[in-house]
Amino acid sequence: MGFTEAFALQVPTPPLERDGSLQAILDGGALKREDAIRFLSSSGDQARLLWSAAAMLRDSGKGGIVSYSRKVFIPLTNLCRDSCGYCTFKKDPWENDALTMSPEQVIAVAEAGRKMHCTEALFTLGERPEQRYAEARDALRKLGFSTTLEYVRYASEMVIKKTGLLPHANPGTMTKKEMASLRDVNASMGLMLENVSDRLCRREDRTSTRRVNIRSSASPQSRMLAS
Repeated sequence: MGFTEAFALQVPTPPLERDGSLQAILDGGALKREDAIRFLSSSGDQARLLWSAAAMLRDSGKGGIVSYSRKVFIPLTNLCRDSCGYCTFKKDPWENDALTMSPEQVIAVAEAGRKMHCTEALFTLGERPEQRYAEARDALRKLGFSTTLEYVRYASEMVIKKTGLLPHANPGTMTKKEMASLRDVNASMGLMLENVSDRLCRREDRTSTRRVNIRSSASPQSRMLAS
């Protein structure tokens, strides 16, 4: 019994089923643009049919096992050179909850995560705040660094040695050389890619081009981890 026949036993036959587009996809066909647009407006029985098809594709490709790794979040700094309107993480230096963590604070959080059986340390931070704020430059100078990325490398190496957790850094856009400098102290690295449309990014402080270039230069495994 095919997918559509099995589903027909549960709900009345909706127009989405009669055109055979979902069955074609389940049989290995490619999703057409016009079908994808039409699926977006699905509701009622049509939506339930679409959800069932998606579940069947998921189960056939991935099975029923959901894997995950416990991770502890380490907000190394919430200062950032960018001003993205949607972001609630970034703080300005004059705000009370602005933060640049000390090495002792980093290890304390990582150790707490280790005790809770975490295996990863997720470093969340703003992008190159030293390029915008004197306060960020001063904080880095007191710690013995000139750039945030230098501190990320130090903190990552420290966490590995002292807790055994695997660092995963999200420091923003980087050059190939900068990515290479973190490679031996990070199990993986992430990048927030909000948009690839130059038109939609014209009013933002950062363009999408830099981030697309970063993503394109990463390995296939890194691109999967950053998705």
